[in-house]
Amino acid sequence: MRRRDTLLTALAVSALTACTTAETPPPPQPGTFTIAVTEPATLLPGQAVDHPGKLLTGALWTPLLAADNPGAAPVPAAAERVESPDQRRWTIRLRPGWRFHDKTPVTAKSYAQTWAAARQEKWAAGALLDELGVREVGAPDELTLEVTLAKPLRHFPVALTSTLLAPLTEAALTRKDWTTLVGNGPFRAERPWSNGTRLVANPDYAGATKAKSEAITVLVADAAAQYAQLTAGKIDLATEIPAAEHGQLTGQFASRSATWPQPEATYLAFPARPEFADQARRHALSMGIDREALATGPLAHRVTPATALLPQALGADRKDSACRPCNHDVQAAALLARQSELPKNLTIYFNQDTDQRTWAEPLAAQLRLSLNAPEIKAKGLPAAEYTESARHHRFDGPYLLTARAAYPHPTALLTTLAAEVGFTNATYTELITTAATSDAADRDLRLAENIALRELPLAPLWSPHGHLYWSTRLAEVTPDPVTGLRLSAIRAG
Repeated sequence: MRRRDTLLTALAVSALTACTTAETPPPPQPGTFTIAVTEPATLLPGQAVDHPGKLLTGALWTPLLAADNPGAAPVPAAAERVESPDQRRWTIRLRPGWRFHDKTPVTAKSYAQTWAAARQEKWAAGALLDELGVREVGAPDELTLEVTLAKPLRHFPVALTSTLLAPLTEAALTRKDWTTLVGNGPFRAERPWSNGTRLVANPDYAGATKAKSEAITVLVADAAAQYAQLTAGKIDLATEIPAAEHGQLTGQFASRSATWPQPEATYLAFPARPEFADQARRHALSMGIDREALATGPLAHRVTPATALLPQALGADRKDSACRPCNHDVQAAALLARQSELPKNLTIYFNQDTDQRTWAEPLAAQLRLSLNAPEIKAKGLPAAEYTESARHHRFDGPYLLTARAAYPHPTALLTTLAAEVGFTNATYTELITTAATSDAADRDLRLAENIALRELPLAPLWSPHGHLYWSTRLAEVTPDPVTGLRLSAIRAG
């Protein structure tokens, strides 16, 4: 989180690393545990899209519905039920007796006002509401929220599992206090966010399942510091470990580790320019990339090479939507490059303020070799310039694109990806539109994926996966398809 306590956080992380050789720490209090995370970008639920942000907001806030498993129907959480006569007009009935951590009631107005603020402040939640086609939001009484969409959307309840749509208190909205940690979740924060913040079980939580531990101490530490603290027995749960240490920890923590796919994927996107109008050129570039070598090399086993358009986290295994151009085939790539007269002086753009800087050049090097194109190069741009160029389709060459799904459903990425690269295909659009109301939605979405893989407006590269390692003190450590980890389900001995 980029605030004045950043320096204190950095100093605290250094202290964490330095103390790994210290004496054995005092025994932890029963029912409490310590978790280490990397620094969250924000803890405002309507803006939290990174892993630590979603993890912590998922403990402090409860969404309207919950996603137990990818592809499964959502279940009630803060909402008692969600109904619609036509998949366009939706009535959300809130559970009675629900209160924020400051004891004020959670009402339908809380959601309506928070969603209005999200649009006004241009939060990620506002973009999600626009993507869902939310036109009108009303609160006819304290427990009823009425939402009207621009067009019918069968999977609207799945979107309600997103913590982006969690409510803020009236006080926070009035003061525009976007640093508030006062939520409606199973844990409450003892004080404003800083390194070492304690989350304590909310005794007034109205949810079906209360927190199974009494308190959590949240430490901010990079991967190296987390590894040192975990192996020294000074933290109970690590969420980020150096890639080089995974092999050792897998044996040491055989029954106390978990890996899960994240709802995110990275692509090589092609600009809508005449130079890339030939489908063969796009396929040549895709097949010239050795995804496995990059995954095990510069990406250090932190990703799963793509075999489909979408990441595994967005539902069931979609083997009938396999990505043939994701296969590394140097001979086919070189042949297509020659036949299509692919330019040999391409520039591949990347965001230099992200981890793309660690593998963009190795990817370009692979293409230089595979396509016999020595002038292919990688060029980094600052985040602001890169984002602006991507938004307005200004790139003159391929560029790296990372996309995250705001909720666990294929449509969350299928629509976004097409818009990101300016991909227009009448059948693709029709299939996604039909899937919004069809009983055969899964079939229609698979057909849409296959069109995108054939036309290849962007080539899937890989999707990240998360790792968890924990001490013998913890039980019921459960990955979550939305937040990554259900902190409230963990039981500390």
